Amino acid sequence: MRCPFSRSRTFMTLPFFITAPLGTEDLVAREAEQYGAAEVKVTRAGVRVEAETAFIYRFCLNSRVASRLLFRLGEYDVNSADSLHAAAKQIDWQQHMHADATIAVHFDGTNDWMRNTQFGAQTVKDAVVDYMRDAGLPRPNVDKTHPDLRIHAYLHRDRISLAIDLSGPLHMRGYRDKAGKAPMRETLAAAMLMRGNWQASDEQPLVDPMCGSGTILIEAAMMAANVGPGLLRDFFPFQRWPLANQNEWKSVRDEAEIKAKEGRATTGKRFFGLDLDRSVLGLAKDNAHAAGVGHLINFAYGDIADLTNKYGAQGTVISNPPYGERLGTLAEVLALHYQFGTQLKAHFGDWRALIYNVDGSLLNQLRMRADKRHTLYNGQLKGTLASYQISSSEPKPIAEDFINRVKKNMKRLNKWIKQSDTDCYRVYDRDLPEYNLAIDFYGDWVIVQEFAAPKTIDEKKAQNRLNDALVALADLPQVDSRQIALKTRMRQRGAQQYERQQQANVWFKVNEGQCRFWINPLDYLDTGLFLDHRTVRMELGAMAEGQRVLNLFCYTGTATCHAAKGGATSSVSVDMSRTYLDWAARNFELNGMDPKQHQLIKADCMKWLVSTSDRFDLIFIDPPSFSNSKKMEGHFDVQRDHVELLAYARELLTPGGVIVFSNNLRGFKLDSEKLAKYDLSIQDVTEASLPEDFKRNQRIHHCFLLECER
Repeated sequence: MRCPFSRSRTFMTLPFFITAPLGTEDLVAREAEQYGAAEVKVTRAGVRVEAETAFIYRFCLNSRVASRLLFRLGEYDVNSADSLHAAAKQIDWQQHMHADATIAVHFDGTNDWMRNTQFGAQTVKDAVVDYMRDAGLPRPNVDKTHPDLRIHAYLHRDRISLAIDLSGPLHMRGYRDKAGKAPMRETLAAAMLMRGNWQASDEQPLVDPMCGSGTILIEAAMMAANVGPGLLRDFFPFQRWPLANQNEWKSVRDEAEIKAKEGRATTGKRFFGLDLDRSVLGLAKDNAHAAGVGHLINFAYGDIADLTNKYGAQGTVISNPPYGERLGTLAEVLALHYQFGTQLKAHFGDWRALIYNVDGSLLNQLRMRADKRHTLYNGQLKGTLASYQISSSEPKPIAEDFINRVKKNMKRLNKWIKQSDTDCYRVYDRDLPEYNLAIDFYGDWVIVQEFAAPKTIDEKKAQNRLNDALVALADLPQVDSRQIALKTRMRQRGAQQYERQQQANVWFKVNEGQCRFWINPLDYLDTGLFLDHRTVRMELGAMAEGQRVLNLFCYTGTATCHAAKGGATSSVSVDMSRTYLDWAARNFELNGMDPKQHQLIKADCMKWLVSTSDRFDLIFIDPPSFSNSKKMEGHFDVQRDHVELLAYARELLTPGGVIVFSNNLRGFKLDSEKLAKYDLSIQDVTEASLPEDFKRNQRIHHCFLLECER
C-alpha cells in the first residue's frame, strides 16, 4: 500500500488521528477545526481528521489539550501474528524514514491470539525490518527513548490500526523541568480553563490560591498572551520525517513567534498565585519565566485561612486543592476544603470558581452548589471539575450534634483529665448512632476510629457523615487538622493487625502514670497503647512489687513497663509479632528497664506456655479475640480457648500467685465451671477496671482476677 503523501502533492488532505484525554474530545475537535482540519470526527479518546500538511505544524505548535498527533498509515483485518506481520509489511516504510533511521513501536491491545503487547510490538518491528531488507535498504535499529520514527499500533478485536507519531507527548510543553507532588498535567490545566468557559480575552483577574508549581496560571497566561505551547519545545518527531516540508514548518513557526511576542507585550498582569510552600512557589516562578509569562503572574506566599479578595469586584478563582499524596491526613484535606469554601463565600461573592479534584466527594466540603460538573482525567486519574457562581452566605454549623457531644464529654472529663496523670484519653465512644466513631486524644494527636456502618445505612451518607465529623473536629481550638489520624475498624485476619497501613514513620512520646510510651499514630491500625486498659496497667504496677511477672500477648510491652516501675524483680513478655516486640524494646529503653532483667520472647503464647518451666507470681494475659496468623498452628478463639489458656498459665503460678485476665470480646462468658477444677478463686473486676473516660461503654472489655489457692 502506497502512502497517499508525496512531496509533490502537499495540497492533498491527509488522514490523521489526534489522541485526547477522556472527556476532552470535543475540545480537541474544536482546536483541530481552528487550525485547518476538515472532516472532523469525534471518537472515544480521540478525533479523526483530514487536513493539509500545514495543519501538522499549526496543531503541534498551538494545541493546548490534545495528547498526540498521529499520521494514519492504514487499518487491516488480521487474525494471527503472521497476518499482522503481513499487514505491517505492506506499508511503504522507506517513505517515512531516512536510511540510518532508528525506530520504536508502541503496541496497544490484546485479543485471543495476541496476548502480549511486547510480542505485538516485536511483530510489527520485524515487519518493518523485513520490508527494508527486501528493499535492499539498511536494517533500522531500535531506539525506545529517542527514535527517529515512532510507530503506533492499536489492535481492537481482529483489526489493526497503524500510525506514525508526528508530535510526541503534547502535554510536555518544555517549561516545567520541576514540579511539586502529584503535579497536574499541562493539558488538564488548559482543559479546565476551556471547559470552565474562562475567556482568555477577558481582563478580569484569575486567582489560584493553592497554585503549587503554577501550571494552571501559566497555561492561562499563555492562552491570554497567544503563546503557542509548542513554541517552547526544541523538537517534534515530524522534524525527522522525510516527508515534512521544512520551509512550511519554518513559516508557521515564525508566524506563531510573532503572535506570541505581541501577546506577551500587550497582556495585562491579572494572574495571581498563592501557596503555603515557599519552595514550590520558587518552582512556579521558574516555570513561569521558562514559559515566557513570568512577568504576567504574581506569585506570593499565602494561607487559605487568610484568603481575602484583593483583586477586584469580579473575577475567577481556579484551583486544584491538594489531596491524598499531596497532603497529609484525610482530616487535613477535608478541613482545607471546608475552609476554602468558607473563605470564598465570605470574600468572593459574585466571582466564579472552577475547582478540580480527583476525589469528587471532597468538593462537597466546599458547601457550595455547583452549576456544572465535568469529568476530566489527570493521566489515568479520573477527576471532577465543578463550576460555581459564588454567593455570599453565612457558614452553617457542620456535624453540630456530634461536635456538641464531644465538647460536652470533654467538659465533663476536664477535671478528671487534669488529675489522671495521663495525656491519653477517650472523649467520644459511638455516643450517637449517626456518628459511629471513637475519638481518642494522644497528646496533641487525635485518633478517630471508624466502625463499619450497618448495611442498612447508605455508604455515601456514612462517608459524608464521617467527613463532616472530621471537619468539625479539626475546627476545635485544641486540634490541629494535620494531627488527626483515621483508623477503620473491621475484623482483622491473620497478621493484618500487625501490618503497616502506610509509611509515615511518625513517632512521639506520651505519659501514663510513672511510664512513658512511644506512639505511632499513622502507620498501624493500633497506636501502641490501648487506653481502655489504663486502670488495669496501673493496678498491675501496684501489684508487682517483688514479683516475677509474665506478660502474655504482650503487644508493645506497656503493661510490663508498669510492672517494672512498680518494683517487679523480673519479667518475661511474650508475643509472636516481631513488629510489636521491637516496639516493646523501645518502650523498655524509654523507661530505663534492664533487658537482662526484663526479657522479650518471640513465640506462639500457647506453645510457649507448654514448653517453659519458669514460674511466676503475677501473670497478665490480654489475648486477641480471634487470631489465625500463619505463625500459629490452627487459630485462636478466646471464647473457645480461654479455659485451656488459663489452665496452662495456672501451671506456671507460684502458690498465692495471681492471673489478671482480660479481653475485648463483647459477648465473652468466662467458663467458671470448667475453671473451678484448677484451684483458682475467680473475681470479676470488670467494672472496677474501667477508666473514667470508658465508663460510658460498660462492654469495652472484660477483666478477671484468678488467684492460685495456697
